[in-house]
Amino acid sequence: KDIREGHMVLIEKGGDVIPKIIKPIISHRKKMKQETKRFVMPQLCPECGTSLSRQTGEAVWRCRNVACAAKLRRVLQHFASRSAMNIEGLGESLIDQLVECGAIDNIADIYSLKAPFLETLERMGKKSSVKLIEQIEQSKQNDFWRVLNGIGIRYVGERSAQLLVKSFRSIDALMAASPEELEAVPDIGPVVASSLYTFLKDPNNVTVI
Repeated sequence: KDIREGHMVLIEKGGDVIPKIIKPIISHRKKMKQETKRFVMPQLCPECGTSLSRQTGEAVWRCRNVACAAKLRRVLQHFASRSAMNIEGLGESLIDQLVECGAIDNIADIYSLKAPFLETLERMGKKSSVKLIEQIEQSKQNDFWRVLNGIGIRYVGERSAQLLVKSFRSIDALMAASPEELEAVPDIGPVVASSLYTFLKDPNNVTVI
């Protein structure tokens, strides 16, 4: 759409809520005194420098590095969110510190954190550290679907996680299922089934689980 920094744009409602940009206002562009540059999609991940890729038919560009710190931070944020494990106190700034100092390499490492260590981090006193550990312990009692939603499987959200758990009552049963068995779950299509099957067969993911 050739939208550039500083442009005035035409926006309309897409669906019920989400706005979408239709086009830049060309007449306004001509009135701007400063020159505008065309946007060029970066070729490398700004966090780790790995080449970016985009699947055919999708708009999203993704970093292919499984060890990318930026991806890890987002996975941890999702895992701790209300829609997943609901670990109050494990927010963005604390996650940044934990990843930066190497205390966490994956979501399983959350359950190895100790209060004395947390106290050494910025803005983490004794009271807040103990409270966070209590929240982490409490999260172990969560329903299975929250774990399934939280571990960050592409296309598997709250609803699909709940549907899958109705058919597969344990992680072992889910990991043993074939793509056909996964797709046989009501409202679970081939895209979700394929993504889930691939995720659960990855050795790194198996280790974390």
